[in-house]
Parts: sequence; C-alpha cells; structure tokens
Amino acid sequence: MPGTSVRIVDEQGNPVNFGGGGGTTPTPKDVTLQNAASAAGNGTAFAPTDGNYTLTFEITGTSTSRAVNFELAGPSGTYMPTTAYNVSDPSKYGPSTTGGNNSAPESWQVEVPAGYSFRARISSVAGGTVTVKGKAVMG
Repeated sequence: MPGTSVRIVDEQGNPVNFGGGGGTTPTPKDVTLQNAASAAGNGTAFAPTDGNYTLTFEITGTSTSRAVNFELAGPSGTYMPTTAYNVSDPSKYGPSTTGGNNSAPESWQVEVPAGYSFRARISSVAGGTVTVKGKAVMG
C-alpha cells in the first residue's frame, strides 16, 4: 500500500539496520591481546560468542626485536596459523610479523567468527616489551 512503512526490530525491540540507515551502529569492543609482554607467551585470546567480528589491532612496544604469530582456534580449541592483513600496506599479509614498536607501530586486521578464538602469540621478544591492542566491531 503506497505511503505505508514497515519497521523491523530485533528480539529486544531495537531497529534492525539493513544498510540503509535507521538501525543501531555497532559499538567497538576494546581488545587487549598482549599487554607489555617481555617474554614469549600466548597472551589473552579474543573469543566472541555473540557474532562475527572484524578485529583491527596495533603492535607497539619498546622491544628491539619481536615475532608475533596470528592464530585462530575453532571449536576443537586447537590454534592454527591464520592470515591477518596489514592495514597500511595491503600487499603485506600473512600468519606473523616481526615488525611493530613505539617508533613504527603496525596495524593489522583479521576476521574472527563467533565460536572461534584469535590470539597474537609472541614467539620471541628481546630488549623490551610488546603490546597488542585493538578494537573489534561486529559485522
């Protein structure tokens, strides 16, 4: 019927956004994967349960050298290498990096499906610390 509009809402009564506006904007979640780590270690995994997320994170710190491995675990809980994409250089991607410090931070992005866990495991660090923090947005 002309002039009639329909409003679609979710279970909580919030408007559903189908890309045309009018819905809710996803709120980014703060994520800390490594916090001033001075030794190799798994850090803290990001494990969303409420939907699929795009995680954008930055590697900083005072270390003179480091190796950070990007890993994803499915329902089995076994971590495997996964590909992350460098935000500032689209030709740079892979399962690890040796870059990122306070003078030259590196930003990376990875997709994390609901029910999976992502971690930025430090396999080596020398001469200081490594921090990996970012924002996750449902999408």
